[in-house]
Parts: sequence; C-alpha cells; structure tokens
Amino acid sequence: CATSAALLYARTDDPDGDSLRYSWANPLDDFFSAWDNNNPAALEYTSGYSYTNPFPGTTQNPSNIPPVLNTNGGDVYFTSFTAGNFVSVVKVESWRNGIKIAEVYREMQTMILAGCSNSPPSFQFPFTSGSPFYVQYSDTVFAGDLVSINISAVDAGSLPNGNPQSVEILGYGEYFGTNLTDAGSGCPFPPCATFNAAPHYSPSTNTVQFNWQTTAAHISWNEEYTTHSFHLPVHDDYCPVNSWRYARLNIVLDNHFMRFPEVKSVYIGNTGNVTLLWEVPPTNSSVFRAYYIYHSDNYAGPYTVLDSLLSYNQDSYTHTGANENNTHHNYYKLGTRSTYNNVSGITLSRAIEPIRPQANVDNLSGEVFLHWNSINPSFVNNGHWYRVYKEYPPGNWSLATTTQQLNHSDLFPGCSGTHNYKIETDGSFGSLSNSTVENAEMIAEDAMADFNSYNYFDSLETQFVNTSENANFYIWYFGDGTSSNQINPSHFYPDSGIYQVTLIAINFCDTDTIVISVMTDIHENSDNEIVLIYPNPASTLLIIETEFGKGIYQFQDITSKVLLSGNVTSTKFNLDIIPFSNGVYFLRFFDGEREVNRKIIKN
Repeated sequence: CATSAALLYARTDDPDGDSLRYSWANPLDDFFSAWDNNNPAALEYTSGYSYTNPFPGTTQNPSNIPPVLNTNGGDVYFTSFTAGNFVSVVKVESWRNGIKIAEVYREMQTMILAGCSNSPPSFQFPFTSGSPFYVQYSDTVFAGDLVSINISAVDAGSLPNGNPQSVEILGYGEYFGTNLTDAGSGCPFPPCATFNAAPHYSPSTNTVQFNWQTTAAHISWNEEYTTHSFHLPVHDDYCPVNSWRYARLNIVLDNHFMRFPEVKSVYIGNTGNVTLLWEVPPTNSSVFRAYYIYHSDNYAGPYTVLDSLLSYNQDSYTHTGANENNTHHNYYKLGTRSTYNNVSGITLSRAIEPIRPQANVDNLSGEVFLHWNSINPSFVNNGHWYRVYKEYPPGNWSLATTTQQLNHSDLFPGCSGTHNYKIETDGSFGSLSNSTVENAEMIAEDAMADFNSYNYFDSLETQFVNTSENANFYIWYFGDGTSSNQINPSHFYPDSGIYQVTLIAINFCDTDTIVISVMTDIHENSDNEIVLIYPNPASTLLIIETEFGKGIYQFQDITSKVLLSGNVTSTKFNLDIIPFSNGVYFLRFFDGEREVNRKIIKN
C-alpha cells in the first residue's frame, strides 16, 4: 500500500555456506521479442528512475523514502506515497575464499496501490530484535540437541466487514522438511526441521512449534560453528493487500564432535588405484571411534561406506581396484565418527575427486583448450600452483607450464595426430596430487574457399558473402589494388567494370584460393524507380513501394539465409522486422525478367 513502509525480503541461502553479496542490476529487454542472446539490451527506465533507484523517491514526492538495498542481506526498504508498477533487479553473488563462485539475478515487479492501509502482524517472544518489518532470533546448541521453540504472531486489525484478520505463519529454509511437517525428507541430511502443524490461517493469533533434532551431519565442512537459517514469513488476509512481517530463526550448531580428515592430496597410481592422503584432525573433548571412507561413481551420490579405519593416527588410504581413468571416475567423502557425552556423531567432508583434465581441440586454429577440476575447495585460492605436462614427441614428457588457474591453452605441434597431457600439484606436507592422462587429437580440415557477391544497380558498392568452409582466417583481394581481412566485407569500387576478386581461406594446416569475376555498373534507370523502401535504416517496420505487379520477395541475412519470403501481390506493403537482431540484411525482388537487391540496415 502507498504511504506504508515496505520491505522486499531476500529470503536467500547458500547450500555450501558461501558468502553472499547483493547489488542492484539492470533488467534486460525482452519486450516484443527484442531479446538478443549475444548482447541483451538493458531496459530503459522512465525519467526520474534508474536500475539503482527503481522505486519512487523524493523527486516524485518529497514524502517518499528512497529504496535502500542491504548489500549483505539482500533486503530492500522503502516508503512510497506514489502508486504504480515498478521493476527492480537484484544480483546475488556467491563468494568462497575471495573467489566468485556463482551469480544469479532476481527480477521482481512490485505494484504499489493507493487508497489502502493495513498494518502487518507482529511476532511475539522469542523474536525481540530487528526492524518494524524484520526480526530475528539466534539460539546456539550442540550438534545432537533437540531444538523446540514456540513461534507466535498476532494481528489486531479487522477486515473491511469488521471480522478479525486471520494470520498464517510460513517457513522456508534448506533444512525444513517436506510440507514443513516431514522430518524424514526434504532436506540434505534428515532429520529435518518441522512445524507441529501444516501452515494454516488462524483468527487474530497463530502459534506453531518449531522442532529440529540436530545431528553431526548438520555441521558444515569442519566449521567450529555452523549457522542454519530458517525464514518465517507471517501475513494477514486483508484485502486488497496482505501485510507481511518477516522473521529469521538462526540455529547455531556448536561442533563438539571431532572434525573429519582434511584431504591433502589424491594420487592415481599406474594401475588406476587411488590413494587419499589427509591431515589427522585435532583432538577435542570428544572420543575418536573411526574414520569412514565413502565412495560413489557419481559426484551427487549415493555414497556407500568403502572402508572403516580404527587408528586415529592413520593418514592415508589406497582404494585398490578403483580403476580410475578417463572413462571411469571415482568420488570420495571422508568422515570421522566420535562420541561426546555418550552421543555418537559423524562429521562428513565434501566430495573429493582426483584431478581430471579435459582437452578440446580447435582443428581450424590448432589450439588445445585444457581445463581441470580442483580436488579440494580449499585449493581454489591464491598461491596454489598446478604443473601441466605434455607428452610430445611420444614417450617424452616435458613441463608445458605452471599456472594458478584451472585451465591452460596450448598450440598443437602438428597438423594431425595425438599427444597427451597430465596435471600435478603439491598438497600440504609435501604430498603430491596427479591426474589421469588426457588425450588431445588433431584432425586436419581441408579449407574450401567460396563466396557470393551482391552488386546494386544504383551504386558501385558490392557486398561479399563468405561461404567458405573449414577456415578461420581470410584474405580478400578486390581486383582494384585493395584488400581486406574481414569475413564478409563490403567494398566500393572506383569505376564500373569487371574485377577479378580473389579470396584465400586459411586454417591452421591448409589454405584454399578462389577467383571470381565481379561486375559493377551504374544503370541509367536506378532500381529506386522500381523499388522504394523506407525507412532505411529501420528498427520495426519496412514500407515497400514497388512497380513489381507480381513476383517473389526474399528477406535474407548476410549469409544468404532466407528469413522471410512471399509473393508480391500489391504495389505497396509492409514487412515486420522486429524479430531480427540488429545488423545488415538484403531484400531481393525478382519476377523472372527483372531482379532487384537492396541492402537493409536493422538498428
């Protein structure tokens, strides 16, 4: 409602516990099929608004409070006395060890209505801190404890008919169970958090009980403390606009169980056996019971126990018969089982895998694009180095490069054949991780030069359309002493005449040449007398006036692909070009006796 303070609640979590950062972003234009995958256009705001100021501010009304984005939490606060529809976009970035892992964009349309007034429900104890629209409560427990909290919300307002407003409490979060009532499913590691009843409306006051039986499996990646957030929106049923208030319940797990082993390296033997080396976790007040080695053929699991190790000081394990190679992959998790006050728990690592390089060869440029994974997320940081080895000639391995990246580009040493790559990196305490051997194959492609040309009757300009195959570099000689390296050049000749045009198509291993005669001429009767097209350039619609009483028209792109075609049935008609991206096109008319080609610019 206009005149009321508003909160757009982010309700965002990262399942890996990575840090999240929020910022304003521009909405992209998809209006009337204007989307361009290669270069999407930003949506233009009306005067007084921008993507960093998408809601009404003091320019529209001195009483407005402009929007404020919480860059750490993602919430947006504002108060508007200006009604209308507004679009905002927030970019959410995920960061780990100073490296951006991912980003998503959240676009929202917000409708602000005039003539309504409704106060939101309020949360009761234990939510005592926060803002008028957002409160939170944190509780620290030991992993293994049962958490039970009564959550109540109250709304003293009335509906337009005088009846009391009803209140509904909802729940969102990674560790809520299915339908908020099933502790056995719906979260990564059951038991899941639940309400004692499914969400429902209740007049004036609503109370639910939050229950969660925590375990060591809920501890994130060897952290001393792990925070799980549960989002609890509450709203009334007032018409035409519900009012909302938001709460965040933070359950902080104190990890009193022994941490899982931190992997140092993953080594692949000559026979495909995989050896895991780890750092023995520090002791604490819990009692060590065993290490568990979990295995799967898929990164996402399921993982089963491969072996259990009863010696606390053991720091390595060899998976005999792993058969690790380019086609068979192995994934592992390391766990530690310990007991604290007669309660047993297992802390479990993230998935661990050997280094696996993948090579992609560009047969036209001769480039080899090599990329690989990190065996451990902690290795993806500044200061960690990888060594890339190349086998060429066969039997001779040499160091190609050292890099802190997870990729490397190389140039193939010949026009055909194969050679191999492998990766090594040093782990902690002098350990070594290595990779499987990746094969890169170069297949020589025969370049084939060819082109078409379009000459306009009213101009000495000629448009060349390159139809060559298996080439990535081109040299044009236009026959008048000039040349070009463009793929599809347009050329103005100094005079009418016949010119010998040469195109040389080149790739890494081959060249091909073609020579075609091209005639340019300016006729006394311009095709403007036959076909009139306007506006040109155009962005939406072409208006065509023509003397062709019959015949065919074709709208083509620069590669001569026909995008639109039809019969000429009148001397004036329109052509819709909205669906096409900006660039150069050709409009061709022919009736069996005459042919006219016109260059069209879409902008």
